[in-house]
Order: sequence, then structure tokens, then C-alpha cells
Amino acid sequence: MSPKKFIIIGSVVAIIQLLVPAWMIYQKELVIQKGITYLFPIAPVDPHDPFIGKYISLNFLNNSFISDRHLNVQYGNNIYAVINKDNNEKVVIEKLRIHPPKNQEEYIKVRVSYSDSNRIMIEYPFNVFYMEEFKANKAEEIYRKNVTKVGNAFAVVKVYKGQYVIIDVIINGKSIEN
Repeated sequence: MSPKKFIIIGSVVAIIQLLVPAWMIYQKELVIQKGITYLFPIAPVDPHDPFIGKYISLNFLNNSFISDRHLNVQYGNNIYAVINKDNNEKVVIEKLRIHPPKNQEEYIKVRVSYSDSNRIMIEYPFNVFYMEEFKANKAEEIYRKNVTKVGNAFAVVKVYKGQYVIIDVIINGKSIEN
């Protein structure tokens, strides 16, 4: 291979290696800028992974639904939850669909964890909130002590055209980051 071809191929590979993470960052920033904020009620669990770092495992409360029509889904299938807000900014899943909504920006792709005739349980795709090492131990303590009753802890999630970003966890009206 000639040096000129080597330099051209090397340059193309280097550009691709820069563009892929840049595109991923751009997509997340787009969701943060244009997304709609939803509050997802959560319950406590807090593990630590030595390879990933400190995080809060989010256990969502509203994950079981009765469908008005039978959806032919099984464990592990991906489906789409059309979401909206109630008067308190909390997420409300309006309906579950097998295909992504065409003219609906407010939806997320979820996974079926259980299904029978018309009852479906789902797993949300965002189930961890990563923390800075310096704040993680205190946050873990606050999380365990305070997330004991329904309605006092929420994952704050921005959603835009099926994409999502967890931006915070709120306990008793306060950010866990603070």
C-alpha cells in the first residue's frame, strides 16, 4: 500500500472515530434542549459497580398496565409507551403500542417483562442514575432513608421523539445532586 493511500485511509478512520461519539453527544444534547420533562415515580435500590462507578438503580413504580385491547406481546418484546403528564408533572402512560407512533413526539421504547391477556408489565430503558464519586455516598444514604413511601421520589427524564436523558433524581422535592 502506498503511503498516500495509507494516510487517506488513516484520516478517514480517524474522522469516523471522532464523528461517532460526537453524534451520540449531539443526540443527547438535542433531547436535553428540546425534550419535555417528565417525573417518573421510583422506589429505593442502590448498588455499586466497581467497573462502572456509583449509581442509583431506579425501580419504577408505575410499570403495570391494563390494555383496553389485546396486544400480542411476550416477555422481552420491545413496545412503545405513549406518555403524557398529569397536573403534577408526573408521567402518565396513555397507551402501549407495538409500533412507534407516527405523529407523536412523546413516547419511549420499553420492554415487556410480563404479559397475559390484557395486563402488561414493562421495564423502562433508563434504570440507572450515575453519580459523582464525591456525592455518591451521601446521596446513597439520603436515598435509602427517604425513599420509603410512594410519591416522594422521582426520576426527572427529558423525552424527545423517543429519545430520553435522565437529568436528575428528586427526593422530597430536592435534587439528589444537592
